[in-house]
Amino acid sequence: MNNDIKKYISYADKRNSEVFWYNFNRLKMKAISMFEWINLPEEIDERYIELMLCQNGYVCFFKDQLVPDVDTYFALQCTLGGRFNVYNIPTVYQIYTASGYNTRRTAEDSVIIYNNLLHSPTVPLLMYHAYNIANVERTIEINLNQLKRPYIFLVPENQRFTFTKLVNDIKNNQDVIIGNKDLNLDNLNPINTITPNNTLDLYTLKKRYYNEALTDMGINNLNVDKKERLVSDEVSSNDEDVLINRNSMLYARKIACKQINDMFGLNIDVKFRNDFMEEKQEEYIEIDNEVE
Repeated sequence: MNNDIKKYISYADKRNSEVFWYNFNRLKMKAISMFEWINLPEEIDERYIELMLCQNGYVCFFKDQLVPDVDTYFALQCTLGGRFNVYNIPTVYQIYTASGYNTRRTAEDSVIIYNNLLHSPTVPLLMYHAYNIANVERTIEINLNQLKRPYIFLVPENQRFTFTKLVNDIKNNQDVIIGNKDLNLDNLNPINTITPNNTLDLYTLKKRYYNEALTDMGINNLNVDKKERLVSDEVSSNDEDVLINRNSMLYARKIACKQINDMFGLNIDVKFRNDFMEEKQEEYIEIDNEVE
């Protein structure tokens, strides 16, 4: 394998990685911004809770006395283990942090906050959708690059410079082209590599993949192009998918809030952040009996 091929493969792998991680982080930022926690103890980092729920699927809420007679509340990453209860829920938790803090808690003195009713992290879902979106984006890039190179000319090596200048003159809109008298146009052997321009269709597919990701995350979206029409049943179907996925995460957090409040006498709550898209969506939805 020559160096040019190795260099191209290296660039392609690097670009694939860049586009994937761009889309992954774009989705992850939304995932950790979906919920607003209310009345959390001031020592608890709301961002950390959502980040750990997204990455690991659960965190442990408990209190400790780092200073004698002063209760400090924590919500930290942990591992689950110990004896399972009758509902197959772990009852022993090992808490750990990068700073070296380590402690052990049980279902008797702590509460596990789960990310959703599956007790699973969001990251695998984000990776699945980020790959699909990135794959389409890279295809669009390749299609655009192919459109820049519609022809390949096979010419004698000793006339390569002459034909390169000829092609450049044509590209630069020269109305008079002066060539060497030995120039033999019969030596031109063009290979047509014209590629169809599929960028608009691919961009539409990309938007559909992105909206599908938002639906799976429980985020409202305009899951339709402006030119399309939706009947009321189709609108309701997409709304139901969004709400079911959202409620799986919201309900898991609500359960944890009730358990925390009952155990520690607090008044913690959680809610979905304001959905700014609801009003916008109405602008693009036409009910089936509406006249254009």
